[in-house]
Amino acid sequence: MKFFKHFVDSDQGSLGELMNDLGVEGYGRYWLLTSLCVATLEKPRGEAFTEDDMKFTFNERQLREKLRIKSVNLRNFLEICSELALFQWEQNGNKFNFYFPNILKSMDRDSKRARTVRATTAPKIKNKIKNKIYTKESDCDVLFEIWNKHSGTLPKAELLTAKRRKHAKERWREKPDLDYWVLIAEKLAASDFCTGQTGGTWIADFDFMLKPDTHVKVFEGRYDNRNSSHANSHLCLIGEPR
Repeated sequence: MKFFKHFVDSDQGSLGELMNDLGVEGYGRYWLLTSLCVATLEKPRGEAFTEDDMKFTFNERQLREKLRIKSVNLRNFLEICSELALFQWEQNGNKFNFYFPNILKSMDRDSKRARTVRATTAPKIKNKIKNKIYTKESDCDVLFEIWNKHSGTLPKAELLTAKRRKHAKERWREKPDLDYWVLIAEKLAASDFCTGQTGGTWIADFDFMLKPDTHVKVFEGRYDNRNSSHANSHLCLIGEPR
């Protein structure tokens, strides 16, 4: 029987965010997928595993049966895990290819096999962690709360998904200023165009505020109300901003 370490704090960090998004069911499916990958690992006794061994391929039926998941939900689960940097994946027809370096860290670090590989893999892993900019989870909550409190009649955000967290962290790193983001939300709420009052069907939402260029355009007055009927009619024609 093969086994690998499951650390007691493995519900923290990215896996904690996975549980926030998909609940215990998503957390369990992550470990089911991990065990499916580990079960395929084969090496001669005494030979160490490397990151090159952390590549796996399964067909869709294997994944659906192992993870107890419907086809329509499988890709959503994989996308969220990928956004949280738990693994990388791609689909090629009916085949799903995975790159899963986290498994290497979960293997028994105290075994002789692990000791031989640690010297070469640890620096790579350490550099990846060092180069990643971590933001407190509360930083994403800030924009979420600002939007729901200051967006007026615009649609409120119900869920803080992994994709929204990612974008919120990026925007907050660009402008870590509470008053600034309150102003952005309030300007969007006051805009006739963004609230659908100029004749169009599109209205702004939380995801629109999180787009890379939106806050700069809003701050510079791109969506401020115009007095002339010509400007308003132009805004009706362009539809959703890009």
